[in-house]
Parts: sequence; C-alpha cells; structure tokens
Amino acid sequence: MSNFKWSIAKAAYTKEFPDGTLKRVLEHYIVSSMSFTDAEATMYEQLGEFVKGEFFVKSITPIDIADLFQYDDSDVWYKIKVEYLIEDADTGKEKTSRDIFFVTARSINQANERVAENLKELLVSYRIVKSEETPIQEVYLHSNELEGGSYDEQE
Repeated sequence: MSNFKWSIAKAAYTKEFPDGTLKRVLEHYIVSSMSFTDAEATMYEQLGEFVKGEFFVKSITPIDIADLFQYDDSDVWYKIKVEYLIEDADTGKEKTSRDIFFVTARSINQANERVAENLKELLVSYRIVKSEETPIQEVYLHSNELEGGSYDEQE
C-alpha cells in the first residue's frame, strides 16, 4: 500500500432506523486514498450507494495506521496503540516507536489479543499502551487497492 494514505472521514446524513424513525447522524469511516480530494471522492461514491437523500462529508483527517485486521465475527473497530523498544544500530541506545492498529473484535480484550497474535513474529519488544473502541462504521479502500487486498481480513 505504498502510495496510499489512511484517513478518518466523518459524514453526516439522515438515517432511517429499523423502527422507521429518522435521525440525523454523524458517522466515522476509515478510507484509503492518494490525496484528500481522492478520499472525499471515495466517500461520496461509497455513501451514494446506500444513503437516500443528502449527505455531507464533514471532515477528513489523515492518520498513520500501521495495519488493519478485520475479522468476520465482529463489526466493532478498536484502535490499538503499540509501543516498541528499538535499539539504534549506530548509538546502541534504545528508543521508543509507536504504531496504531485497527482491529475488529467482540471486546477490547479480544482486540488486544488479536493484535498480539498478529505481532507475535516481531523480533523487538512491544507493549500495548492504549486500547479503545471506535465509532468506525466501515473501511473503504481506494479502487486500485481492491484487487491486492490492502489490509488483512481474518476468519
């Protein structure tokens, strides 16, 4: 996914709930794109397929995401921050590096376990420093990424 960047996009629209009531909502999405304009176009294309009536992309905020892990058993996205201790090859000093992962899970504990499972082959020490449930509804990939599978879908 070399040229693609991740963003958090927020979109507002009127949603019809199963009981027939209508309510104005602000929903969050993760979108991959080549640029801000591309992210906005992806959002309008994707939302246009299922939103009836007007909708607006309220904001698009770039975010550095190390990886996404989507599992079939849940649609709740968790944001997991991981901290690594890395030894500088030149100075020999340890330095700290951080990454952000998004993972679907049924609980925060399961989200942590799933990230740990995906990081088990690392040769450096790491620890999960923060875990939180997010309001992410969906991940939208750039159309050029759909063939290659830009993030991991797990079963």
